[in-house]
Amino acid sequence: NSNGGEFDLREDAVSVAKALGYDADNYDHVIFAYQGGPGNFQGLASMADKFVWLKLIDVGTAAHELGHNFGLWHANSWETDGQSIIGPGTNLEYGNSFDWMGGSRSANGDFNACWKNRIGWLRDEFTYQIRESGAYRIFALDQPGLDPARPRAFVVNRDRERSYWGEYRQRFDPANPSLQNGLLLNWSPWSQSG
Repeated sequence: NSNGGEFDLREDAVSVAKALGYDADNYDHVIFAYQGGPGNFQGLASMADKFVWLKLIDVGTAAHELGHNFGLWHANSWETDGQSIIGPGTNLEYGNSFDWMGGSRSANGDFNACWKNRIGWLRDEFTYQIRESGAYRIFALDQPGLDPARPRAFVVNRDRERSYWGEYRQRFDPANPSLQNGLLLNWSPWSQSG
Protein backbone atom coordinates (compact mmCIF):
# COMPACT_ATOMS: atom_id res chain seq x y z
CA ASN A 1 0.00 0.00 0.00
CA SER A 2 1.44 3.37 -0.96
CA ASN A 3 0.17 5.18 2.19
CA GLY A 4 2.59 3.32 4.51
CA GLY A 5 2.15 2.81 8.24
CA GLU A 6 1.29 -0.15 10.42
CA PHE A 7 -2.43 0.11 9.64
CA ASP A 8 -1.75 -0.13 5.92
CA LEU A 9 0.49 -3.12 6.63
CA ARG A 10 -2.42 -4.69 8.52
CA GLU A 11 -4.82 -4.17 5.61
CA ASP A 12 -2.32 -5.60 3.12
CA ALA A 13 -1.56 -8.62 5.32
CA VAL A 14 -5.26 -9.30 5.94
CA SER A 15 -5.92 -9.16 2.17
CA VAL A 16 -3.04 -11.50 1.31
CA ALA A 17 -4.04 -13.95 4.07
CA LYS A 18 -7.66 -13.92 2.89
CA ALA A 19 -6.54 -14.71 -0.67
CA LEU A 20 -4.70 -17.72 0.80
CA GLY A 21 -7.84 -18.90 2.62
CA TYR A 22 -7.23 -17.33 6.05
CA ASP A 23 -9.97 -14.81 6.84
CA ALA A 24 -9.10 -12.60 9.83
CA ASP A 25 -12.81 -12.41 10.67
CA ASN A 26 -12.65 -16.10 11.66
CA TYR A 27 -10.04 -15.52 14.42
CA ASP A 28 -10.19 -13.98 17.89
CA HIS A 29 -6.63 -12.63 17.63
CA VAL A 30 -4.38 -11.89 14.67
CA ILE A 31 -0.66 -11.18 15.06
CA PHE A 32 1.44 -9.46 12.42
CA ALA A 33 5.08 -10.37 13.10
CA TYR A 34 7.69 -8.62 10.98
CA GLN A 35 11.08 -6.95 11.09
CA GLY A 36 11.86 -3.59 9.57
CA GLY A 37 8.93 -1.85 7.94
CA PRO A 38 6.55 0.64 9.52
CA GLY A 39 6.16 1.44 13.19
CA ASN A 40 8.47 2.84 15.83
CA PHE A 41 7.68 0.21 18.49
CA GLN A 42 8.54 -3.30 19.64
CA GLY A 43 4.89 -4.29 19.81
CA LEU A 44 1.54 -2.58 19.37
CA ALA A 45 -2.06 -3.46 20.20
CA SER A 46 -5.28 -1.74 21.15
CA MET A 47 -7.43 -2.38 24.19
CA ALA A 48 -10.07 -5.04 23.62
CA ASP A 49 -9.13 -5.41 19.94
CA LYS A 50 -7.95 -8.44 17.97
CA PHE A 51 -4.85 -7.18 16.15
CA VAL A 52 -1.25 -7.21 17.39
CA TRP A 53 1.86 -5.92 15.60
CA LEU A 54 5.18 -7.46 16.69
CA LYS A 55 8.54 -6.14 15.58
CA LEU A 56 10.35 -7.73 18.54
CA ILE A 57 9.30 -11.33 18.27
CA ASP A 58 9.49 -12.89 21.72
CA VAL A 59 7.13 -14.42 24.28
CA GLY A 60 7.05 -11.45 26.66
CA THR A 61 6.27 -8.85 24.00
CA ALA A 62 3.58 -11.05 22.46
CA ALA A 63 2.02 -11.67 25.90
CA HIS A 64 2.09 -7.94 26.68
CA GLU A 65 0.32 -6.96 23.46
CA LEU A 66 -2.22 -9.79 23.75
CA GLY A 67 -2.85 -8.54 27.30
CA HIS A 68 -4.01 -5.24 25.78
CA ASN A 69 -6.29 -7.21 23.46
CA PHE A 70 -7.73 -8.89 26.56
CA GLY A 71 -8.44 -5.41 27.98
CA LEU A 72 -5.50 -5.07 30.40
CA TRP A 73 -3.66 -1.84 31.17
CA HIS A 74 0.02 -1.58 31.98
CA ALA A 75 1.28 -2.98 35.28
CA ASN A 76 2.90 0.02 36.90
CA SER A 77 4.72 0.42 40.18
CA TRP A 78 4.60 2.97 42.97
CA GLU A 79 8.02 4.49 43.67
CA THR A 80 8.33 5.99 47.17
CA ASP A 81 11.19 7.57 49.08
CA GLY A 82 11.87 4.26 50.83
CA GLN A 83 10.17 5.20 54.11
CA SER A 84 6.93 3.45 53.18
CA ILE A 85 5.74 1.22 50.37
CA ILE A 86 2.33 2.93 50.28
CA GLY A 87 3.19 6.51 51.20
CA PRO A 88 3.68 9.50 48.90
CA GLY A 89 5.32 8.57 45.64
CA THR A 90 5.26 8.46 41.88
CA ASN A 91 3.46 6.14 39.48
CA LEU A 92 6.01 4.46 37.16
CA GLU A 93 4.59 3.27 33.83
CA TYR A 94 5.66 -0.35 33.14
CA GLY A 95 7.21 -0.41 36.62
CA ASN A 96 6.04 -3.87 37.69
CA SER A 97 9.08 -5.86 36.58
CA PHE A 98 7.37 -9.17 37.45
CA ASP A 99 4.41 -8.71 35.10
CA TRP A 100 4.16 -9.00 31.32
CA MET A 101 2.03 -5.83 31.36
CA GLY A 102 4.87 -4.11 33.20
CA GLY A 103 8.59 -4.43 32.56
CA SER A 104 8.90 -8.23 32.34
CA ARG A 105 9.61 -9.72 28.95
CA SER A 106 10.85 -13.00 30.39
CA ALA A 107 9.41 -16.30 29.24
CA ASN A 108 9.00 -16.95 33.00
CA GLY A 109 6.81 -13.86 33.30
CA ASP A 110 3.09 -13.88 33.89
CA PHE A 111 0.12 -11.61 34.43
CA ASN A 112 -0.50 -10.59 38.04
CA ALA A 113 -3.38 -12.07 40.05
CA CYS A 114 -5.54 -8.94 39.73
CA TRP A 115 -5.22 -9.00 35.93
CA LYS A 116 -5.87 -12.75 35.77
CA ASN A 117 -9.02 -12.16 37.80
CA ARG A 118 -10.18 -9.39 35.47
CA ILE A 119 -9.89 -11.57 32.37
CA GLY A 120 -11.52 -14.59 34.05
CA TRP A 121 -8.43 -16.79 34.34
CA LEU A 122 -8.42 -16.63 38.16
CA ARG A 123 -12.00 -16.57 39.36
CA ASP A 124 -12.93 -15.43 42.87
CA GLU A 125 -13.29 -18.99 44.19
CA PHE A 126 -9.52 -19.45 43.70
CA THR A 127 -8.67 -16.46 45.92
CA TYR A 128 -9.09 -15.54 49.57
CA GLN A 129 -11.24 -12.45 50.06
CA ILE A 130 -9.69 -11.43 53.40
CA ARG A 131 -12.01 -9.51 55.72
CA GLU A 132 -10.47 -10.34 59.10
CA SER A 133 -7.10 -11.11 60.65
CA GLY A 134 -5.94 -14.69 60.35
CA ALA A 135 -3.46 -17.09 58.80
CA TYR A 136 -4.00 -17.69 55.09
CA ARG A 137 -1.95 -19.94 52.82
CA ILE A 138 -1.73 -19.23 49.11
CA PHE A 139 -0.21 -21.47 46.47
CA ALA A 140 1.94 -20.48 43.51
CA LEU A 141 0.05 -18.38 40.99
CA ASP A 142 2.24 -19.43 38.08
CA GLN A 143 1.62 -23.18 38.27
CA PRO A 144 -0.83 -25.09 36.05
CA GLY A 145 -4.25 -26.25 37.20
CA LEU A 146 -6.68 -24.64 39.61
CA ASP A 147 -8.23 -26.12 42.74
CA PRO A 148 -10.49 -24.09 45.09
CA ALA A 149 -8.82 -25.89 48.02
CA ARG A 150 -5.49 -24.33 46.95
CA PRO A 151 -6.12 -20.56 46.61
CA ARG A 152 -3.66 -18.74 44.33
CA ALA A 153 -3.97 -15.21 45.70
CA PHE A 154 -5.57 -13.07 48.37
CA VAL A 155 -7.43 -9.79 48.17
CA VAL A 156 -7.69 -7.18 50.93
CA ASN A 157 -9.95 -4.21 50.24
CA ARG A 158 -8.17 -0.98 51.18
CA ASP A 159 -11.10 1.35 50.54
CA ARG A 160 -14.11 1.66 48.20
CA GLU A 161 -11.91 1.71 45.09
CA ARG A 162 -8.64 -0.03 45.90
CA SER A 163 -7.57 -3.51 46.88
CA TYR A 164 -4.27 -5.20 47.63
CA TRP A 165 -3.63 -8.46 45.80
CA GLY A 166 -1.07 -10.83 47.28
CA GLU A 167 0.50 -13.59 45.23
CA TYR A 168 3.37 -16.05 45.35
CA ARG A 169 5.27 -17.35 42.33
CA GLN A 170 7.66 -20.24 41.78
CA ARG A 171 9.01 -19.31 38.36
CA PHE A 172 11.18 -16.27 38.74
CA ASP A 173 14.02 -14.37 37.17
CA PRO A 174 17.28 -15.79 38.60
CA ALA A 175 18.66 -12.24 38.68
CA ASN A 176 15.93 -11.31 41.18
CA PRO A 177 15.18 -14.34 43.41
CA SER A 178 13.08 -12.36 45.93
CA LEU A 179 9.90 -14.08 44.77
CA GLN A 180 11.20 -17.58 45.40
CA ASN A 181 10.29 -17.31 49.08
CA GLY A 182 8.50 -13.98 49.16
CA LEU A 183 5.16 -12.36 48.56
CA LEU A 184 4.39 -10.05 45.68
CA LEU A 185 1.87 -7.39 46.68
CA ASN A 186 -0.01 -5.50 43.97
CA TRP A 187 -2.33 -2.55 44.31
CA SER A 188 -5.33 -2.77 42.00
CA PRO A 189 -5.98 0.10 39.56
CA TRP A 190 -8.22 2.89 40.81
CA SER A 191 -9.57 6.20 39.52
CA GLN A 192 -6.46 8.17 40.55
CA SER A 193 -3.86 5.66 39.36
CA GLY A 194 -3.88 6.44 35.66
